[in-house]
Amino acid sequence: MDFFVECEISFDRAMPVSGAPQISEALFWSEVCSGDSGVTVNSAPFDDGVRDANAVFLIHTFARPAFISIGPNPNAATGNRRFLRGGESRRIVVRPGDKLAWMCV
Repeated sequence: MDFFVECEISFDRAMPVSGAPQISEALFWSEVCSGDSGVTVNSAPFDDGVRDANAVFLIHTFARPAFISIGPNPNAATGNRRFLRGGESRRIVVRPGDKLAWMCV
C-alpha cells in the first residue's frame, strides 16, 4: 500500500445556543492506492443538499513520494499536479465528480 485516500463532506454549522461554528464531517468513501500509478475508482460526490458544504480528499502517503492530480480526468504524469512527500498527509477541497490520479516516484 502506497497511500490511502478518504473522501468526505465537510461543512460548518452554528451551535444552537452559542452560535459558535462547529465543523462536521461525513465520510463518503475511502480507497487504498497501490502500484506505481492509477486513478481512484470513486469520485467526489455531487450536491448532497447541505448548505456551505465542501467535498474534501484526505490523502495519506506512506513511504513512497508521489505526484498527484485532481480533476474529472486527472493525469499525474503530464497534467496539473502536486508533489507529496512520503509520510505526508494533505487535505484538499475538491469539486463534485473529481477523482485523484497518482504516480509514485
